[in-house]
Order: sequence, then structure tokens, then C-alpha cells
Amino acid sequence: MELFETNKRLKSAVGPLRTFIGVSRSSPIRPKMTVPSMSHEFADTLERMAACLNKLDEEWMVFGGAALALHGIASHTLKDIDVILTDAAAVQLNRMFSWENHADWNSDRFRSDFLFRPDFGAAPVELLAGFKVKKDECWISVDCSDTVSVVVGAQSVFIPTRSRLASIFRLCGREKDSHRARLLLHPQ
Repeated sequence: MELFETNKRLKSAVGPLRTFIGVSRSSPIRPKMTVPSMSHEFADTLERMAACLNKLDEEWMVFGGAALALHGIASHTLKDIDVILTDAAAVQLNRMFSWENHADWNSDRFRSDFLFRPDFGAAPVELLAGFKVKKDECWISVDCSDTVSVVVGAQSVFIPTRSRLASIFRLCGREKDSHRARLLLHPQ
């Protein structure tokens, strides 16, 4: 109980925290991770994207295959970088860059209020805000909670914890997502 109260006081004193053993977004842990499946082009794109997003005072996280690779699990060749951000971050980015919003709600499985496809380099990037997944006829929001920070180049890149990423994959429910969830929970 005392630990809970201390953590509660700490959170109220320093504001919202991104958790990695209680580390804030502004002071990331710099784990030494080898990511063999990530090409230089992907790392360069991630670093440029993170430089832009880290200027915002809003939460964001890489998810999907790129997050899996940042956890050190190479399951396939990376095709793109998917990022979930807050609606407030999307509004700020729209004001700053006037990027076209590609959100169309035509998918029967995924929706987002904002879908930006900015050019940060060789790898395609999709920034999604208000991201939702349909499960049992209900739309379930996916937020930026329970993240850890990894360093790519000179930038902090936020990714879901292994268990959070596995739960997002299970929610998405496609065969490739189920496979990725298993890889996270039972690495080979």
C-alpha cells in the first residue's frame, strides 16, 4: 500500500508518466537493443518521425510490426511504420503541417478519426489518432497507454510493453496478429 501511495504522489508531482520502471517520457531509459530486422532506411525514418512527434507534448507510440522489431523480434520484413497518437496530437500536427487526413471509415475492422501519411523517409508511415478496432460488434479504442521508450539514433521512440502489444495484436484478430502475439509471449 505504501508503494502505491508513493507512486500516486510521484505521478501527481511530475504529471503523466510513460512507464518503464517509472521513467517519464522526458527521461527515457536507453536500453541496448539489437534490432537485426530493421534496415538503415527504417531506422532513419523512425528517427525523423520521432524528432517531429517528440516536439509535441502529447503521447504517441509505434505499434504493429515495427514495434515488434523494436522489441527485438524479427517475424517478417518490415513494410511500414504504424503509429497511434492522441487526437490532440493529430490536431496539432494538422495545424502545423496541413497533412491530408486519409481516414475514411471504409474498413469493417479498423477505424481512426485521423490518418496521416507524412513523408519522413524511405519507409511509409501512418499516423493514426482515434484508432479503433471492431470486436464482437463493438468499436474498441486503442490508446497510447503502457509504453516503454527505446532509442533510435538520437530520438526516443515509444512502443507498447510486450504484454500491451500482445493484447493489441489479439484485439486486431487477424492471423498475422495472432502469430505476432504468440511471438511476443513465447519468443523462439
